[in-house]
Amino acid sequence: MTRRHALLVLPFMLGLLGPASAVGQGVSVPQVTLFGVLAAPGGKGSDKQLAAITPQLQRLLPNHSFKLLGSRSSPMRINDTLSCPLGDGWGVEVTMMMPMDPEGKVNLRFTIHHVGEPSFSRVVRTPPNQLFFSDITLANGDRLVLGVGAR
Repeated sequence: MTRRHALLVLPFMLGLLGPASAVGQGVSVPQVTLFGVLAAPGGKGSDKQLAAITPQLQRLLPNHSFKLLGSRSSPMRINDTLSCPLGDGWGVEVTMMMPMDPEGKVNLRFTIHHVGEPSFSRVVRTPPNQLFFSDITLANGDRLVLGVGAR
């Protein structure tokens, strides 16, 4: 199993992303989006729901087709967790560590699960309106691409 991490600048134009940040007591609460995509080598197609990010996915994994496995989006405060099941025993979750650090970045703990066991976890620091991608090579050669972002 291999892992690769890439930070790609993306406009939040996906229908997956929902409304902008919620506001509570004068403090902005980031809207966090988490999603998983199956990338199959040798393909050219992409799910319609992924149209806004297909060019970025194609740069990340050229000559692959892309199928949306699941997505979740929610406003998140410190220690809130957002989970997204992806099928075949895979899931991904994020926990809000800090909505905005002194450098203007959102800090999230990003965890990939397989059959209920964490297989990868790290703290992701991402500027608002940028997505963090991680991909895992599956036993059959397909790639599981996971994305998280906040705005």
